[in-house]
Amino acid sequence: MKEKINVQYILFILVVFYILFILFSHLDSLPIKKWDEARNAMNAIEMLQKEFSLITTSHYKPDHWNTKPPLLIWIQYFSFKVFGINELSTRLISVTSAFFVFIFLAFNRKTLNYKISKIIIFGFIHFSLPIIIMSHCYKTGDYDSLLSLFMLIYSLNYFLFLKTEKNKSIILCCLFLFFAIFTKGIAGCLFIPGLFIYTILNKKLIAVLKNPYFIGGVISCTILTISYYVIRDKIDPGYLTAIFNNELGGRFLEVNENHDEKWYYYVNFLFIKGLGILVIFLPLILFIKNYPLKTIEVFSFIILLSHITILSFSQTKLYWYILPSLPFLSILITSILFKISRNNLIFLALVCIIPCYMQIQKVSKTHNSHIEKLQSANSIYLRNYDCQYDTLFVIEKDYYEHTRFYVEKNNLENDCFIDVLNNHTFTKDDVFLISKYCLEIIPENINYSILEDFENCFVATVE
Repeated sequence: MKEKINVQYILFILVVFYILFILFSHLDSLPIKKWDEARNAMNAIEMLQKEFSLITTSHYKPDHWNTKPPLLIWIQYFSFKVFGINELSTRLISVTSAFFVFIFLAFNRKTLNYKISKIIIFGFIHFSLPIIIMSHCYKTGDYDSLLSLFMLIYSLNYFLFLKTEKNKSIILCCLFLFFAIFTKGIAGCLFIPGLFIYTILNKKLIAVLKNPYFIGGVISCTILTISYYVIRDKIDPGYLTAIFNNELGGRFLEVNENHDEKWYYYVNFLFIKGLGILVIFLPLILFIKNYPLKTIEVFSFIILLSHITILSFSQTKLYWYILPSLPFLSILITSILFKISRNNLIFLALVCIIPCYMQIQKVSKTHNSHIEKLQSANSIYLRNYDCQYDTLFVIEKDYYEHTRFYVEKNNLENDCFIDVLNNHTFTKDDVFLISKYCLEIIPENINYSILEDFENCFVATVE
């Protein structure tokens, strides 16, 4: 017995170090990503330069493109105040949230009837999924890592409420449901259909609806949510219209930003790319029929299935939308592996070596793709800019919030002036930085001499 406890202790320490390595390794090596991460970071920087607010801004005007509630932006705002404006402080909330997915399960293992040995294997499996280290997931400053944590907490507290009938659990459920909504709007509610189905299957719907703590929690969550949207629309007219166009009708009922995929996109993604070598365990889900209805395994299966189904009906499909349900997939696979192996922890730890090794290899060799290197060329230059030019114009041809991040950072921290433009009128003696990705912006009649030449960009002066 003592030997078994020692093995568990060693493996638990090992899995904690493994998770921390996967999450924090090279966290600040790559520049800020072009799209959502950059937009979020710039929302926070603008708030830092003006004042703490309910309203997020883009170019110092109310942001009606990124219409999410401001919880993530607030956290990044405080992160910038404490740690400075950099890649690490932008992404810190995401990796911290991901780590707390593991910590939350570890601290609630007894009430979930999930032994420490299962927590260990869950950690090895979940943090070896290739999807979690992709853009928009656990290692970039996006919404979905924080959202995943809050959705996990509120759904598991609901499971505990049905299991134990403790009112504390339903209060926590409603509280973290509000946090999920305040992180990413309607996306935070997408586990509710699964909770409803599980409640009906357990024949507890009437009992839940009669519970005063449930009623009070739901009413409080609803009032807080509606209050935010009403107040913001009052001080930021048109916000509710933008919400409907972007999040409700815009993303669910119509294809948004050309993200048009087949209905089986998410299942196909998991098989082809998202799970990597761990895809060999996916057929084990069929063993769910051997579990009693009131177990965490059946609950996880219903949450996973309902979430994928809802996302599959949405017209806009993006791989990171599936992230919140992946902890439940990992719980399910872990449990079934234990059942098949007859609780052989050592054997399962050895099974995890290959996927863990592959994940370590990927994290250790993290790099931008060729197109990302071109798109981020100006950003890469500005990361190490030492103000050798009094004025520098940074030229971009389209969306450039990722470059603006470094422009604003330099202007705030250094005694120099940099401006980023995508509609620049070139005049004599202008010093400009331009990526070779967008050379067509320079008019043919403009003559310039190159001052500094790099692989993907150069600094030049107009003659």
